[in-house]
Amino acid sequence: MIDKDALEKLLANQPPEIRAKGILLYNGLSAGARAYQTEGSAANLRNWQASEAAMASFVESLDRSAATDSEQFKDLAVVLDYLKDAGWKATKATLYRHKDEGKIRPRQDGAYHLSDVEKYARTFLKQQATGKRIQERIDDLQRKKLEVELQNLQLKHTRETFAFDRDQGKYIPKELMDIELAGRAGILEAGLKRGNSHGLYS
Repeated sequence: MIDKDALEKLLANQPPEIRAKGILLYNGLSAGARAYQTEGSAANLRNWQASEAAMASFVESLDRSAATDSEQFKDLAVVLDYLKDAGWKATKATLYRHKDEGKIRPRQDGAYHLSDVEKYARTFLKQQATGKRIQERIDDLQRKKLEVELQNLQLKHTRETFAFDRDQGKYIPKELMDIELAGRAGILEAGLKRGNSHGLYS
C-alpha cells in the first residue's frame, strides 16, 4: 500500500482533477483496510483488494505519463519526423514559422518535450487523415449535435401544438368524423329520395 508521503510526491505537479482522484482513491483504500481489520469478512477483503487494484492502476498511469513526458526531441528536424509519423500535416517551413511565432518552443534545456509537441500539434496542426484540426472536428460534431437537438425540439413543439389544439377542440377524432360524414350522407340521400318522390327532379 502506497503511503501518504509517496502519494503527495506523485501528485505534486498534477492538475487538480488528478490530485482529487488520487486523494479519493487513497481514502477509499485506507477505509477498506480499516474495515477489513475491524471485521475480516470476505466482502471486506474483496473491497480492500479492489481498492488496492484501483490505486495501483492509478499510480501506474502516473508513472507512464511521467515517462512519456520525459521523452525529448533535440531539434525541430526530429520534431518534424515525429509529427509526420504521428499523422499530423507538418512541413519544415510551417514548423520554423510557428517557432518564430512562439507557438512551439524548446524548454530551458533546449529540447522539445513530447507533451509540449503534442499540445502544439493538437492546437495548430491538421490531421493527415481528416485534413482538419482537432478543434474543427469537435466543432463539426458539436454543430451536428445542435442540428439534431434543434430538429428534436421542433418535432416536440409540433406535437405539443397539435396536442394543445386537439384539447381545445380544434381537431375531431377520425372515428367521429367518419360517423359525422356517414350521417350527413344519409341525410343527403334521404333528401334526394324525398325530392324525387315529390317530382322535384325530372
